[in-house]
Amino acid sequence: MKIVVAQVLASIGLLLAGPVTSKAVDWHTPDRAISVARPDLARFDPAPPDADVVGEWNSKDGKIRLLVSVVPAPPGAQRIDKTALEQVVLAELSEIQKNVRLIDSSVEDQGDRQVFALVFEGENEDSHCQMVFRVSLVNSKVYKILAVGLGTDPREHPDAAKFISSFKILASNVDTSAPDEVANIPRMMGQVLGILLPIILILWLVQRGRGQKPRRSSPLPRGRDSGGDN
Repeated sequence: MKIVVAQVLASIGLLLAGPVTSKAVDWHTPDRAISVARPDLARFDPAPPDADVVGEWNSKDGKIRLLVSVVPAPPGAQRIDKTALEQVVLAELSEIQKNVRLIDSSVEDQGDRQVFALVFEGENEDSHCQMVFRVSLVNSKVYKILAVGLGTDPREHPDAAKFISSFKILASNVDTSAPDEVANIPRMMGQVLGILLPIILILWLVQRGRGQKPRRSSPLPRGRDSGGDN
């Protein structure tokens, strides 16, 4: 009898463990438009949402920062011009770092959406920095995920590489009636604060360059990320 009970309990344990394990894999934005692989909380500390940043995780050694940011796109924008995107990000990064250059750029299709992949490198006063972006326009919003490495290439860091490569668009294209205005985003970029570089990232890079300890403006306690499980 004891053996039978033990077998039943073991079976129940397996049934309960399955969904928990699978649900811990992905994290999605509050509007469920995109998802990414959730960083391992044994190595990363989650942070509360702050302004346009809806997901943030910082490595415990301080070398890697992972961000998910969402901002409204300029009115009428339907596509992003790759060259303009590269130029705008380069210009914004050059305001806060030295010797910034684009080292890789590509675009891939996910269904009817384009996902832009950009890799930049630059220098703070005391460290080399590499930044890996994924950017996509989905239903009138610009979604960005970033992996930032200080003295570390995020593409060679297992957690950061998994995070970046897991970028997945969940939302369908629900707005196909508007005119296809490619140039709107680069032309109106300056009208949307932080449309490419989240303010929290700019502050972090500047503080790191000055040798200051990173700070957050949010009064919310740390310990939870704002997305949900798929």
